[in-house]
Amino acid sequence: MKIGEGLFDFEKGGEPTQQDFKTAVFLLLVVAAIRDEVFVPEELSKICEIASTHLGFNSTETAHYIEVANYCIAEEDTANRILDTVRDRFTDAQRRMLVSLVQKVVMSDGLLSSEEQQFLGVVAEYLGITE
Repeated sequence: MKIGEGLFDFEKGGEPTQQDFKTAVFLLLVVAAIRDEVFVPEELSKICEIASTHLGFNSTETAHYIEVANYCIAEEDTANRILDTVRDRFTDAQRRMLVSLVQKVVMSDGLLSSEEQQFLGVVAEYLGITE
């Protein structure tokens, strides 16, 4: 699969596929990792752990989704369209899990800058988590 191929792989009826959800998850995780402009090994390791544990990915799939996320981030409109389209279809449990996963990535380097703390609030608000 080429980077960027199938980013909107909606099923009939306009529903996002599992690939769409996985792309959205990786977008949020990679943005969390680069939020402080430094993608440190601990953050990459945490994303790989999450990919394996929560999504059942092997290292090749993980590398592919990180590339796709980076492609989408470079094309900001693409990233925003994916997130906007998919976020309304996440369940409450999925939204809470996403916030938790983003927090794990942000905290994996042992530092929580004020910008990262603010970012966590923005992610929670964006996903409709108010507590």
